[in-house]
Formats: sequence, C-alpha cells, structure tokens
Amino acid sequence: MQHNNYKKLKGLAGYINQLIKSGEWRVLSKVQKDSLKSALKRLVNSVRQFIGKQRLVTTLGAAIMLISVNANAQSFADPVMNPFSMGTEGYYYTKHQLVDLDGDGDLDLFYSNPDDEVFYYQENTGTATAPAFADAISNPFGLAPTYPLYTPILADLDNDGDLDFIRTENYGFSVYFHENTGDSESPVFSGGDGVVSPFGIDPLGAEEYFVAPTLADIDGDGDYDLFISEPYGNTYFYENRAIVASIPDAAEWTDEIILFPNPAVDNITIQTALTNEAIQSIRITTVDGRQVYQTSQLVNTINVSDFETGIYLLEVTNNDGQQLLLKFVKE
Repeated sequence: MQHNNYKKLKGLAGYINQLIKSGEWRVLSKVQKDSLKSALKRLVNSVRQFIGKQRLVTTLGAAIMLISVNANAQSFADPVMNPFSMGTEGYYYTKHQLVDLDGDGDLDLFYSNPDDEVFYYQENTGTATAPAFADAISNPFGLAPTYPLYTPILADLDNDGDLDFIRTENYGFSVYFHENTGDSESPVFSGGDGVVSPFGIDPLGAEEYFVAPTLADIDGDGDYDLFISEPYGNTYFYENRAIVASIPDAAEWTDEIILFPNPAVDNITIQTALTNEAIQSIRITTVDGRQVYQTSQLVNTINVSDFETGIYLLEVTNNDGQQLLLKFVKE
C-alpha cells in the first residue's frame, strides 16, 4: 500500500510543481488549492515513516512549501552586523564581492568605496566553513587608482584561469578593466585606472553616477554578458559576441602552439608543428579589442618592438574555425 501511495504522491507533487512553474497555481480558486494541499498532506503522512527525509524532499520539490512537514527549504537566522571580522572601511553604497582571490579554497572579501580612490581586500584566514577575515588592505595586488571607484565585479574575463575585474567610476558611465597578470593563487592586477571601455564596450556618454555593472551568461552561450544599471531606473545590456576559445575538440591542436618569450621586448616566436595550410589567420589585439596585427600566413616570428607597453592577445584560427587565445606582455 505504501508503494501505491508513494506513486500517488509522486504524481500529485509533479502535477502541483507543474502548476507552480507555469503560473497556473496563482489562478486556482481557494477551494481548488485547499483540496490539492489536503490530498498532498494525506499522502505525505501515509509514506513519511517509510521513506527517508531526503527522498521526501526530492519528491515534493517546490510543493514542499504548501504543507507543513519536517523538511524545510531555506530558513534564515536573524541578521548579524559585520560578521567574521568584516571591515567597515567602505561606506555609502559599498558593494562587496566574495571570491577566492588567492586560490586556497575559501572566499575572500574585495570591495571599494565610491567616495575615495581605494580598493579594499580582506583575506579569509579562516576556512571555507568557518570564515575569519584579516584586517583590510588598501589597494592590494598592484592597484593604484587615481579617482573615485565603484562596484568591482570579478570574473575570469580573458579565459586564462584567474580572476580579472571590471568596475565603473563614481561619476560617469565608463567601464574599466583590470587584468590579472598574475595567477589564480597570486593575483597581480594591471595598475592605475585600468583600461577604459575594454572589449569594445561603449560607455554611451551618459553623465550618471553610481552606475553598477553585473556579469552573467544571460543567453547561455558560454561567455559573460554585461548589464549596467543607472540610478534612475534604466538598465543597459551588452551582449558578448566573442567566440569562446575553449571550444570542443580544440585540445587536438592547441597543444601544438607555444608562444615565447613572455614578456617580450622586440619579437615573439610562435613555435608549432602546424602547416601553413592548417592556419586561417593570426591576429594580435589589445585587451580592449583593438587589432594591431593580422596575417593569413603562418609566421614564426612577429616584430612587436613598436607595440606600446601592455597586455596583448594572440588569436590563432585554424581552417575548422577553432580559435586559440594566447596572452603575452609587451615590455
């Protein structure tokens, strides 16, 4: 009998979850809702002693919120001010980012204050389950901003395995990019004010203040898209149309390309066993997307002596349309 009741419970819970997902639950009458709740509760009571708690939670899904059982969804405790030794250096719309900046498996704290020229970093010296933040360090990892900052957002924007970040300024609609030229355990960010309007981002010329960026893969194509909100209600969407370098089967040929020296002063060398017929193009761009070199021929040496000091991306495309991005520094 319990088996039959469990099958009925599974079917009823699935039906209710579909109603909730489609929005139809909201338009049901009170009588209809109460009838479904009562039936769900009766079935739960008939099987709860014979199946585990986790199985019950999994079976009910969102329908668990309609009945009172000893299997809870999220439940938040009362708030605690400045927990885990979080600093109070920032104020006035400070936005914190919790990310693992030093690659030790726990979340560190990174934030800015929109009324001064300071980034703050607090290392998590505790653990992933018992955090404890060290005293705040001003402008860590080589950062040296020269004007008020706002809302740093960290993500691996150049697909090299470490966290870079973008930010906006306090008064203005410009976006700035700070590349992590270190690694996932020892970050070093490009100093100064970063690269303005990177990756072809148009600042729109708006003279707003406290504009806030958000990164998310909103269209599910494997890269970060950008949203920027302004204080009076508008939100701007920047679709990322770049081709992600880590595409399927790329490993079959990307291991055959080596770039050196890095950093470079006069020339870079491309070492590869690939033939000229296998290459569609080779391009070099700045981190803000400006092309400085292009060829459709396989070359082994490229003169970069006239390039400005900074970070560059070497993009190699093969005849199957697969791309590889290699980062190098010009000194």
